[in-house]
Amino acid sequence: MIKKKEEKTRVDKFFDYINNHKKISLIVISSITIVSIVSVLKSAGDGYYFIKDIWSYVSSEKLLSQEEVDDWARNQKPKEDIITNEIDDKVKKTTSKISLVYNTFLQSLFKTTRAYQKSDSSNVYIQISKLPENFFNENIKDYRGCVTFSQNAGWSISYKDQLRNNKVIQVIEVHFMNCDGTSKGGTGIGYVQIFFDTKNNLVDISSSGVGQIAIKDINEKFTIEDFLKVCPNITKSMLEYQLQHL
Repeated sequence: MIKKKEEKTRVDKFFDYINNHKKISLIVISSITIVSIVSVLKSAGDGYYFIKDIWSYVSSEKLLSQEEVDDWARNQKPKEDIITNEIDDKVKKTTSKISLVYNTFLQSLFKTTRAYQKSDSSNVYIQISKLPENFFNENIKDYRGCVTFSQNAGWSISYKDQLRNNKVIQVIEVHFMNCDGTSKGGTGIGYVQIFFDTKNNLVDISSSGVGQIAIKDINEKFTIEDFLKVCPNITKSMLEYQLQHL
């Protein structure tokens, strides 16, 4: 009886291929072995250096108690944010200029009307205070002041937003009223506005209605230095007009 030749399995075929291609097989097996060894060594190396770093830290650093850590934490200071500080300095300088311009005007307005108030013929009521130092506080928009000359004449003073050239700006406005500014039926008949242009460092004075008549001889724009000099003359001109129209 003749035995049939058994078919070779895949494993047998694999080993036959290796026997017939010994050089290629040796290269493949060697490459796989090297890659495996490198991977193991890399993992072991990473672990070694990690353990070494921890041990170096523990051995070189003194272990602190909680009280010592608390003392250390209390003495730490945050790193200064240079960019933020530069911005803060610019804001402070700008705010300082705005405060100087607006409060100089309000102070001059107060002193001028206060001097008139002390005269024998005066019966004027004055309520003018300085603006808050923080010009970015929302409460500053609630600022109000007034001067009452008679039942037919008064000034209403406010710090307000205004739209100019598609841009919202803040101005000090003195509104001329045809009564004391609070009586029923009183309406504004003109104004004088003071605006500090932070971009050009100029004080811009604008007016309308009777306010325009009151300061007609005064230029519209000044440097800060020139404004500080001319400011008393502006408030004098405003008071002079008003006293002629009580």
